[in-house]
Amino acid sequence: MVPQEGLPFVACELAALIGMDQDRCIGLRRHNAISSASSTRAVSIRLPMDQPTSTKACVALTVAALYVLWQHLFTEGRWVFLLDHANLAIHEAGHPIVGIFSSHLAVYGGTLFQLLFPLLFVHHFWRQRQSLGFAASWLWFGASLLNVARYMKDARAQLLPLVGGGDHDWTEIFGRWNVLGSDVRIAGFFGLVGTSICLAAMACHSSVVTSSQ
Repeated sequence: MVPQEGLPFVACELAALIGMDQDRCIGLRRHNAISSASSTRAVSIRLPMDQPTSTKACVALTVAALYVLWQHLFTEGRWVFLLDHANLAIHEAGHPIVGIFSSHLAVYGGTLFQLLFPLLFVHHFWRQRQSLGFAASWLWFGASLLNVARYMKDARAQLLPLVGGGDHDWTEIFGRWNVLGSDVRIAGFFGLVGTSICLAAMACHSSVVTSSQ
């Protein structure tokens, strides 16, 4: 089937075959060529990544994503070694840094920093057009969201060990918002979002690798 916008061009070509209105056809050919070139440039701008990536890198990212999901969804501790230790360090740094500007908002600083850091790397690798780093950063963000959901779910139970034995962030936050009784449901929602992001990072990188081969 010929696209609707291509019908005038087809009609012109048929007219040219029988010697009718050739000057008009030449102009239409030039216009069509310019439009095609512009469309090609637009598509190339929308493509997110330029850097080549290997099948091994795709396999490594897939394994990492599956490991993160397994640890958070199917183990009792719901903790990813090294990654969640790094998340914890960033989280704890966020409280005093935000507290410099507002002691009332300091309780939000931990989660804010924990989620902001991966997004900064997402932005960096997007600008560098590196598909592996871009996907890995989204995986980190999804894993951080799963870690936050784990913390949210504990707001009433308060079974998780806290660094320094301080107050529970989400007990305080949900208490302020008057939603403490819904901590498990809210955590479930954010856990679902985190899981979806991890799966999307894995799938998107795999598609980039497939299309580049």
